[in-house]
Amino acid sequence: MGKTTLALHIMNNPTVKEKFNDKIHFAPCELFLDSSSLLLGLLLTLGLSVPEGHSGYKVLEIYLGGLQHPLLIVLDNFEAP
Repeated sequence: MGKTTLALHIMNNPTVKEKFNDKIHFAPCELFLDSSSLLLGLLLTLGLSVPEGHSGYKVLEIYLGGLQHPLLIVLDNFEAP
């Protein structure tokens, strides 16, 4: 109990904020019913859009592969989808 509260506390820690800058994201996975909606939720959480004719998975893969700085994504209630 209290896992979400702990995660939010850690996300707001000054040391964590300094390390990750604006690359801290929170995804409430209980909103996602399956893997497809989880992928869409991650794209929205990260502010990514999927161009016509491209897959969301590929957009996410390219984005994550091209990162030059650390990224923190908290997947809250990940067991839900």
